Amino acid sequence: MKYKYIIIVVIFATFVGYGAYFFNASKSVTNYPSKGTDIIAFGDSLVEGYGSTSGHDFVSLLSLKIGQPIINLGHSGDTTADGVARINELDKYSPKIVLLLFGGNDRLRSIPITETHKNLITLIENIQSRGAIVLLLGIRGGLLSDSLSSEFKDLKDKTEGELQTLLAEARESLREMRFKDSNKQLKNVRALRVKRLEIAQVLTALNKK
Repeated sequence: MKYKYIIIVVIFATFVGYGAYFFNASKSVTNYPSKGTDIIAFGDSLVEGYGSTSGHDFVSLLSLKIGQPIINLGHSGDTTADGVARINELDKYSPKIVLLLFGGNDRLRSIPITETHKNLITLIENIQSRGAIVLLLGIRGGLLSDSLSSEFKDLKDKTEGELQTLLAEARESLREMRFKDSNKQLKNVRALRVKRLEIAQVLTALNKK
């Protein structure tokens, strides 16, 4: 069992570093070993799996990889404030490990970074008070630089018509990628995740119009 949890850490090492950078995480892991029983993914559309086919969202794939069920509490369009508002959804479970993934929609809506960090801290402290281990995840466009930043930063300033065009183009591109992937012709599988993120962000911008 211990080694299966190590797999989680290895898979998300890059993302966890995001949280360590901002919160100066200590070398010890709070609540390890946890006495809880449930592994839970709590976050926005990336957790929910928006844009992915059934069973191909990252939560389902990770669950398959480690051979353990993961409860998916993702909700498309959520900001960190929305996460704080529904954190009590954890009440019905006994969390052992919580994968926490919020922040993309905060950035898209130009929410101050200080507010995002404050909400993340609230979420982390609440989850840790339940005796669970928190894995704070983050998404960026590249390992050393964020190539998605310049691509998406002006979405909120586009008209509804422009966003609808972007959405149609992104969905068509995703369909083509899936076709290539099903035929073992897609060289960069990571491009699927990036395209799903793009679609989720465009939808969030449309919902704000």
